[in-house]
Formats: sequence, structure tokens, C-alpha cells
Amino acid sequence: MTLTEAEDGHEVVLAVGDELVVLLDENPTTGYRWAVTCAEGFELAEDSYEPAQPMAFGSGGRRELHFRATAAGRAELELSHRQEWEGEGSARGHFRARALVTG
Repeated sequence: MTLTEAEDGHEVVLAVGDELVVLLDENPTTGYRWAVTCAEGFELAEDSYEPAQPMAFGSGGRRELHFRATAAGRAELELSHRQEWEGEGSARGHFRARALVTG
């Protein structure tokens, strides 16, 4: 299952071991990156960044995060778009998703 910024706040149904992929626009040259602030019931399996094509100085791209559902029940995911050294006070946006994970 894949979610983008358009699906912020959505609830999905997954089975234990299923993967949830989150695709979010990001421009790390500004210092702002997506950070995981809550991943209850999920483990981060992969975190990658793909620059926009064609690449240009200062242009952005897309952050791709893969989460694996670890246990049956309710799972919650929250990401914050912020400058790491400034903490949550610098957040420009948030992404949230919930999941009902079946056994």
C-alpha cells in the first residue's frame, strides 16, 4: 500500500508483515527533511531519497519511506517536515496515517 501527501490522515487495513510506503515531496537543500516522530506498530524498513529529474541545483525530490506492520491491532504513524537541528518547533508540516493491522 502506498500513501502520498494527499492521503494525510487516512486509515488503512494491513496484515502483519505488510509494507506501507509513504511518498512525500522534500527539498533537503533547504535543511527540511521528513522525520519519523511516531511509528507505533511499525518498523522502518527503508528510507531513501530520489531527486527530481532533470536534476537542477536547489531542486527537490521525493522521500520514500517503507514501514512494515509488526503486530496485530492499531498502528499509528506520524512524520514531521522539519529542520533536524531546530526540532519540532521548525516543523512546516506533518503527515499522519493509522492502520488496523490484522493477524
